[in-house]
Amino acid sequence: MPRLNAARNPSTPPATLRVLAGDGDAWVRRAVAKNPSTPPEALARLAGDGESWVRVAVLHNPPTPPEALSVLARDPYDYVRRAVAENPSTPPEADRKSTRLNSSHTVISYAVFCLKKK
Repeated sequence: MPRLNAARNPSTPPATLRVLAGDGDAWVRRAVAKNPSTPPEALARLAGDGESWVRVAVLHNPPTPPEALSVLARDPYDYVRRAVAENPSTPPEADRKSTRLNSSHTVISYAVFCLKKK
């Protein structure tokens, strides 16, 4: 619990948050990803986290660097790419438009699948 509390606390020193970004507990990493004091290099590291819900938390943190947003634009999960497309800080080279189209394509494909089942 102390690690989780430190990860959530905006007063936690950046050096500690960098260490916690590599914690074995995904809840701690998610708290680091959401912490507004987390340094950009730690957020970039968390953009490659194995848990998609940790990666989504990175997207909601204002200091997330553009390089991390570009990496997340190629995420295998549709809802992560959709969150990138909706992030106003996403750089143009992340191709926000095609990310949005990929997300829409999945929804349309599912709708067609449901209609065919009737």
